Amino acid sequence: MLAGTRKPILHSEKFTDARSKFSLLFDEAVQSELPVVIERGGREHGLLLGRDALLRVLSPFSFHTDVIPEDEGGFTLWQRELDVGGMGATLKAARDALVSSVCGYVRDYWQQFGFYRHLPDMVAKEPYVLRLSLVASDQELLDVLFGGAVPAPHSRGPVAV
Repeated sequence: MLAGTRKPILHSEKFTDARSKFSLLFDEAVQSELPVVIERGGREHGLLLGRDALLRVLSPFSFHTDVIPEDEGGFTLWQRELDVGGMGATLKAARDALVSSVCGYVRDYWQQFGFYRHLPDMVAKEPYVLRLSLVASDQELLDVLFGGAVPAPHSRGPVAV
C-alpha cells in the first residue's frame, strides 16, 4: 500500500459543503450520472447516485420464477430470489397473487431492515429488494419480475401471464 493519503477517485464533498451545493451535486449524480461521495465527520460516507445508474448496477440481479402446475388445477408461481410465491386458478391469477406477495415482501423487508441486515440470508436478498423498490410502474414491476413472460410449466418456451 502506498504511504500517505490518497485523493478520492470519485467526486467527494464534505457534508456541510454539500448542503449548499445540493442542486449542483444532484445534477451531477442524476443528469450526468456521475456518483458523488458525501463525507460527514471524516468517518461516515454516503453516495449520491442517480436511479438510472443504480438500475444499471443492479441489472445483473435478475429474477427467476418457477411455474408449478397444481394436481387439482391451477398454478403456483415461485419467485426463487425472494422465496415467495403466489397461487391461482389461472396463470394470470397466480401472477397477480405473486406480484401482491412480492410487493408485501419488499415493504416488510424495509420495515424490518434494522433486523434483517444482521442475517446473511436476508442481506443476500438486499440487491433484489432494492431493484424492485426502484420500479416506477406496474408494467416495470412485471418486466423486472418476468421479463415479459414466465417459463411455461415443463417446457423451455415462455408463456405470457
